[in-house]
Amino acid sequence: PLATTDREQDALEKIIEELEQLNELIDKAERESDSTERIRFRYDWLRRDLKLVKNGIQDHLDAPSTEPKTFEPLQGDYRQ
Repeated sequence: PLATTDREQDALEKIIEELEQLNELIDKAERESDSTERIRFRYDWLRRDLKLVKNGIQDHLDAPSTEPKTFEPLQGDYRQ
């Protein structure tokens, strides 16, 4: 479905803004993490996934298409 309404476009743009603001929280959590833990949370993987989601929304807003697109799969598991 296309982002045909102004309200939908506004909502999608708000989601992008929120995703961008999450980076500050992710940076803070990473700074406060214990780098000596054997199993660590992969903040880089989380950032990558959020960027993929943000880019997918932005691509839709920039050029809505009726054709399906393929996207890289999300990591989803952030422990290593």
